[in-house]
Amino acid sequence: MAQKIIGLDLGEESLRAVVLDAGLRGYEVVGSAIVPLDPPTPAVPAIAIAVAEVDGSEPTQEAAPPDRLALALETLGAQIGGLKADVVAVALPGGQTATSFVTLPFTESKKIDATLGFEVENLLPFDLDEAVFDYQLVSQRDGKSELLVGVAREDEVRSLLERLRERGVDPRVMTLPGLANLALLTELGSREKLPADATEGLLDLGRDRTILSIIRGGKDERHPPSLAFVRSMGGADEAALQPMIREIRQTLFSAQARSRIPLQRLRLTGELAGIEGLAARLSQALGVPVEHLGQLPGDTTGAIPAERRDTLAQAFGLALRGHARGRLLNLRKGAFAYRGDLDYLKGKVSRLVGFAAVLLLLVGANVWTQLHILGEQEAALDQALCESTQRVLGSCETDFNLALSKLQGGDTKASQIPTASALEVFSEATNRVPSGVNLRVDEIDVALDRLRVRGVVDSFDEVDQVVAELRKSRCIGDVKPGRVQKNREERIEFTLDALYVCGQNADKAG
Repeated sequence: MAQKIIGLDLGEESLRAVVLDAGLRGYEVVGSAIVPLDPPTPAVPAIAIAVAEVDGSEPTQEAAPPDRLALALETLGAQIGGLKADVVAVALPGGQTATSFVTLPFTESKKIDATLGFEVENLLPFDLDEAVFDYQLVSQRDGKSELLVGVAREDEVRSLLERLRERGVDPRVMTLPGLANLALLTELGSREKLPADATEGLLDLGRDRTILSIIRGGKDERHPPSLAFVRSMGGADEAALQPMIREIRQTLFSAQARSRIPLQRLRLTGELAGIEGLAARLSQALGVPVEHLGQLPGDTTGAIPAERRDTLAQAFGLALRGHARGRLLNLRKGAFAYRGDLDYLKGKVSRLVGFAAVLLLLVGANVWTQLHILGEQEAALDQALCESTQRVLGSCETDFNLALSKLQGGDTKASQIPTASALEVFSEATNRVPSGVNLRVDEIDVALDRLRVRGVVDSFDEVDQVVAELRKSRCIGDVKPGRVQKNREERIEFTLDALYVCGQNADKAG
């Protein structure tokens, strides 16, 4: 069943959204929109209030300014067919989050969860109780785990969630802007089969934030590209790009020193990506091929106009993050856990309970049927036993033990039927011959209660082995060696006599 996924980019000057229609086999872009945020209404200056108090006049009471976000969300919902979706993914503004790479000396997820809080506490300028944090795995090798940790203040997460919920938006995913770009870059790398010995970057150059994301190629088709580096920086301005280019160059140098793999290509996107000649200028300054992002994957119907691709790249990456599965960084945890997951789980549990009830009913019916069949078979066996005892004993017996006792006891003709045959005596004797003995049996004489063996072996010790092995049998007792001597072939001829003490001979045991 297809899911509606919305990637919602909360910019300082506008809201941007991309809508995906996603299923098990992939996704398709079905809508996009950009809605500007109205400029904030200036508050009444404090000096004006003071003047009004001095001259005795009443200060002008103006209506409270409308909520910019609420108005923009309402307009945005009208353009994309509503804000209700299976998954809504947002990113906290870059200034409200902090990221850090952390290395831990183990790979077990339970140990990581138990230890990470202590590591994060050392990085924070405030108490850990005031923070919300989560991590995403970068790599695991040599018994160590490298993690990307994202941290935000609890009150800022709560404030954003409350403002969104007022307009009916409850995001299932709340991540970092850099990881949204990472989702987009990973999708591009997977489609183009980025080699394992290569890295590729995405530079999102905007007025309110600049994000550099770098991925490393996967080992094979089963392993998608992985995170190598991500960093958020301040915004840029068209008139003063040189300071930002210097910061990007320094960041890129640190990233390449970290991954130790040269950067194959840098893709350019963001609000400022359309500046004429910017790609060539960056390529010359960074020493890396730089090109525009171009066509977005999955946009087969042109739902994202070409002139808006750079502006909507962050929203598209958030939509891809909402479509992704696995252990990925998500600040909706703890007290801020997505309630829809609980409702979904409750629905699953209800269905599972229903399935369990049906299964128990089927199992019960199957058990009843088996018992009914067994009951019929038992009645048939009782009838057969009754008929047999009637012919032999002259009375009907349905108790097997009682019938067996009567058949074996007394002076009845049935008691004279042997319960062990000569064939059983022969079989027991031959099965007890040691496998490591070179035995040639010349004669074996078997009766119902005894046996005699005459054979040839290589040594006197092998005669003892044959005797010892026969004595291990619970049905062969009183083994007595007879004549034992060497023959003309320098081999040992022997004769053994033994009793068979099973079946009708049980009284001779011991």
